[in-house]
Amino acid sequence: MEHKTLSWWASLSYIINSLVGAGFLAVPYVFFHGGWALTLVASLFITILNYIAYTCHIETMARMEAYLQLIETGQHKTSLTDVERYFWKDIGEPLLDREEESNKEIKPEVTDRKLEVSDLCYLTLGKTGEFLYLFGFSLGKYGGLTSAAILWGTGLSSLISVPFISDTCDIYDGEFSCRMLYTFWVTIFAIIVLPMTIMDFREQKWIQIASTGFRLSLVLFMFVSAGLIGLFGSGSNDGDDYPSTQAPEASDMAHFGSLFPILLFATAFQPNIPIIINHLENRQKNATSLYYSAITGNTIFLLIFGFVIAYVFGADISRQANLNWSPYLTSHGILLKVVAGLILLSPCFNGTTTYSLRSIVLAESLASLWGYTVEQRKTKKIQVAFRLVVGIPPILASLLVYNLSDLLAWTGLLFFTTFFILPGVFYLAAKRMIPQKTPYDTWVSANGWTYLLLASSSTGLVYCLNQKLFNS
Repeated sequence: MEHKTLSWWASLSYIINSLVGAGFLAVPYVFFHGGWALTLVASLFITILNYIAYTCHIETMARMEAYLQLIETGQHKTSLTDVERYFWKDIGEPLLDREEESNKEIKPEVTDRKLEVSDLCYLTLGKTGEFLYLFGFSLGKYGGLTSAAILWGTGLSSLISVPFISDTCDIYDGEFSCRMLYTFWVTIFAIIVLPMTIMDFREQKWIQIASTGFRLSLVLFMFVSAGLIGLFGSGSNDGDDYPSTQAPEASDMAHFGSLFPILLFATAFQPNIPIIINHLENRQKNATSLYYSAITGNTIFLLIFGFVIAYVFGADISRQANLNWSPYLTSHGILLKVVAGLILLSPCFNGTTTYSLRSIVLAESLASLWGYTVEQRKTKKIQVAFRLVVGIPPILASLLVYNLSDLLAWTGLLFFTTFFILPGVFYLAAKRMIPQKTPYDTWVSANGWTYLLLASSSTGLVYCLNQKLFNS
């Protein structure tokens, strides 16, 4: 069967669509309440951790490909128990010896074989590692999917009224009629995204590309309109004047610990690495440049976006930054009304494509945990069943929980373990098994950087959990 690939730019559009979702709209809230300088330093540090985490993923994928080829050719029989894998017992000589004639055709490179992150955990850490990953990953992904439904419901509730239900409203005001309007729009969201969720990954190519262009245009509207308000000032119809006279402080340690996980959520891309690289053309050459570009670009975007929006709206900044444009819907200027409407609608368009991508990734991992082979997971029946199991519960959850900042903060805490700590552990285990360099070796491939990832992530998890539980 021909393995269809995606170009560098098409693959980048998938990554952008997975990143520019609920998380980035909460970043201005972090900038204001956590302090702009502290948020800046934390964002740059997270960027370095993301470089390391990407390297851990792709190099482990390459080494496990070589490991599986050794098993398939009968040159190695695994005998380590799960506990021994987990605690890194001595595995003797390296499994891949380039000096042996039979090994010369086996190289630690990524191939067309589909290896999910859960597979990497199982191959290096056994069932214990696989379970830990899938437990944290599933909870985190369900949180992300729920946030997409929340964004859709809150955005349309603030923009479009429905006869016999409610006028436009802010869900955070707690009115019953607004809850009914919110429920109506979440139901419409389900009708749209569930069919997309069961589509094949490549069938969504042009939807994802078009969505990327549209959402980047809407983000540009937010930048330009906020910039104009910041430069020339503007009074909204709710009586507030902007830019706010209360600028963000440089740092606020009292609140930052509980807000820091939101930054993690806004930059989380790790689960999508295997599925995107598996479809990327010329992956040996393009993979690293693709992800380094995405990580760097996302950081620059978040820093500029967060500071500008926080500066303009000050203490009035909403948990969802786009909701700060609600008062401008009743402005006398038609252009400002249109811009405000598009900005309020932006999360709705973002949510449809983000939801389907995240559902596909989570469904693949859960099918693997359930014991289905790679070939079985390719069948339409299995794909549809698991994608619906993944796609339906978050929509139901969004009807019960709609505080976006709290949801993102708790979800971000899970990312410490699943997206930073476990990748560092399985990377070190993979290097013990297959020590040869891979085509993806970079400046962060040295073990010292991995130890930095593990130490800083573990410390951050303990600190943020303490702040969230006792000081939020």
